[in-house]
Amino acid sequence: MFLLRLLFALSLLMLLPACIEGGDDDDSSANDDDAANDDDAADADDAADDDDAANDDDAANDDDSAGDDDDSAGDDDDSASDPAVDDDGDGLSENDGDCDDSDPNNSPEIAENCFDGQDNDCDGLIDRADLGTQYLAIDMGYAEWQGGSQYQYQTGLTFEAWVRLTTGATTADNRILWHKGGSYAILDLYNPSGSLGPAYAPQLELDINGTTGTTVAQTATPTGDWHHVAVAYDIGAGTADYYLDGTPIGSEMSPNGPLGAFSPDGALYIGGQNTLASVVDVDDVRSWNVIRTPQEILDTLCAPLAPNTAGLQFNFDFEGADLDAANAAAPTANTIASSVTLETHTF
Repeated sequence: MFLLRLLFALSLLMLLPACIEGGDDDDSSANDDDAANDDDAADADDAADDDDAANDDDAANDDDSAGDDDDSAGDDDDSASDPAVDDDGDGLSENDGDCDDSDPNNSPEIAENCFDGQDNDCDGLIDRADLGTQYLAIDMGYAEWQGGSQYQYQTGLTFEAWVRLTTGATTADNRILWHKGGSYAILDLYNPSGSLGPAYAPQLELDINGTTGTTVAQTATPTGDWHHVAVAYDIGAGTADYYLDGTPIGSEMSPNGPLGAFSPDGALYIGGQNTLASVVDVDDVRSWNVIRTPQEILDTLCAPLAPNTAGLQFNFDFEGADLDAANAAAPTANTIASSVTLETHTF
């Protein structure tokens, strides 16, 4: 009887390693190819589970260059990003200054998008913050820069500005820029009671040597938030192309055809004048003596401009105490302001 018990015990001892091997799977050998579980410290080639501490060589998913091993069913990008590798395919790596190498729309060579809440150009600023912090708030008033104008518009004209129109604004045209003189040009937002277009649509008013050429876009500027409005006028063709937030919103023909070149000789107004008052916030008011293309308008919505930018006549960004900025070409003195204040953006 004793002998039988001894033999039975020995047989159990012989079966024990196999039980341990198939269940726990904590093999100390270098390699393991069990179909169930694996927790080896070295490496593994298991088909089911993989939670190794070091490396992994699974046949299904493997890109663990840094020693990470958390390959769930469909994931295999476990390692830290290599700063020298261009992960998003935009031609620049993190080492090249790409601040978001997971998105090809964000890199130092991308123009800032004003409306997506991201730092597209990798300068540390988001959206319109690139343009500065101050804007001009007009409450039934205007700002005037006295003196004759040395500006000439020979082949084209482009006016553009950021505007924020409040609900319940004046029933008159909300003037943004008035380039005054015997011949003049005005960018404004159309009055709510007019019949030529929807309320607050961008409007270009022209009077060249006594002949008018006013056109109105057929798309309204939304109220309550900041929007970019622009118009590019082709002097030779007599057409005005309108833009809202960088998107073309229509082309309008001057009712009297091409009006010819002109040179305003009066003051510059931001806002209204006398009874033609405005209730609108404005920023980055720009005048060009060229016909800016849709891409050029879009590319500089959020981009500061150098004073010698080709075609730029003047640029009011309102970062200076005199309502003007260092990069405005000329109207820097003799400023008159009525019911206007410099305010600070909240980005």
